[in-house]
Amino acid sequence: MLGAEVLSTSLSDGQMAETLQGADITVTIDGGNVFINNALVTVADLQADNGVVHVINAVLLPPAQVDLPITFDDPNVDYDLADFGGNASSIVVDPTDPDNMAGQAIRTAGAVVFAGTTMGTDGLANAIPLSPSQTQMTVRVWSPEAGVPVRLKVEDATNPAISVETEVNTTVAMDWETLTFNFNNEVPGTAPINFANTYDKISIFFNFGAEGAAVGEQTYYWDDVDMAPAPEFTVVDIIVNSPDHTTLETAVIAAELADDLSGAGPFTVFAPTDAAFDALPPGTLDFLLADPTGALAQVLLYHVLGAEVLSTSLSDGQMAETLQGADITVTIDGGNVFINDALVTVADLQADNGVVHVINAVLLPPAQVDLPITFDDPNVDYDLADFGGNASSIVVDPTDPDNMVGHTIRTTGAVIFAGTPRWAPITWRIPFPLRTATPK
Repeated sequence: MLGAEVLSTSLSDGQMAETLQGADITVTIDGGNVFINNALVTVADLQADNGVVHVINAVLLPPAQVDLPITFDDPNVDYDLADFGGNASSIVVDPTDPDNMAGQAIRTAGAVVFAGTTMGTDGLANAIPLSPSQTQMTVRVWSPEAGVPVRLKVEDATNPAISVETEVNTTVAMDWETLTFNFNNEVPGTAPINFANTYDKISIFFNFGAEGAAVGEQTYYWDDVDMAPAPEFTVVDIIVNSPDHTTLETAVIAAELADDLSGAGPFTVFAPTDAAFDALPPGTLDFLLADPTGALAQVLLYHVLGAEVLSTSLSDGQMAETLQGADITVTIDGGNVFINDALVTVADLQADNGVVHVINAVLLPPAQVDLPITFDDPNVDYDLADFGGNASSIVVDPTDPDNMVGHTIRTTGAVIFAGTPRWAPITWRIPFPLRTATPK
């Protein structure tokens, strides 16, 4: 129903009109036949005192709200595209497949650096199911050039301040490819993902950062926006199927990390063997298992990187941040590879969501510094921070090769208050035991 009287003589090919439901209908005139959307008008202009009736041969269904997957193929879906910054987008026939519809983005010569297109301006029908175990989305993209940065942004349709953005580059020119966007790897300077938030609106930016005046008008296509498929064979499967990792399997399940490590990843897991766990000091494993989602989870996350790192990518002295937050250090000595002090005994066990390297010792994250400060414990982060022209490090005692000490170089540029605190920031596991009677 329209909120006006429209006789057949007033209809024209391509005409659109807003219905009382709010969505538009489209008029098509072909060879004398009149269609309302895909319904043929069989009898026209039945007049009443308060309007007119046209008989059609099909029921008109209002457009459905856009939802994942976004394919552009369903005529009953309102894909709700909205351009900004000099983009001009539409839904067109795929230039490589006449049976497929795709989004077309023309980045005009007047485009600004952030020109893009939003899908689901008013929000998707359902929130995007991002979770700790699933942070990736895929988009099929056609680009005129390889190496073009494509940014994907998801946000809360009701609160634009809540968003997360990630970016990858195209790798082929003049052809389709599937790009994978990992929202765990947010664009530097933008907000990280927060799984407590709702994300139900998607924007895509082609050649992000380029001025249209500098690169000229460019045409891109995109299609099949969806969550990345779940991996079929995961790093957890490698652990579960290994006869040498039953303790690690038990620990991962107890720490409630199995689902997370079965997600899209990618991950690098340094997997201690059962013998490595057996070599821990007596009572250590029982202590960790008694606090599965706390201490145990922290130790296990210290064995995981948030990227796939094959042995061929490792270099001597390389450091990498673990999911626990602290760094591990790679040492290569005579063909042997060590992660901290653990020897890699089997490398490059590949899964769909990453890689596993077997190690012969359990990695323990650095402990927080506490009194007494001796500099002798390799598992303590002494967290030195210099100021005012000091340069400090932990070195072998020049008088005792079996002792480690703090070494301070007070440079020629040092100011009068140059120094080194033995903690940065000031955080201790226990308060200083100072009392009136013991001021030292």
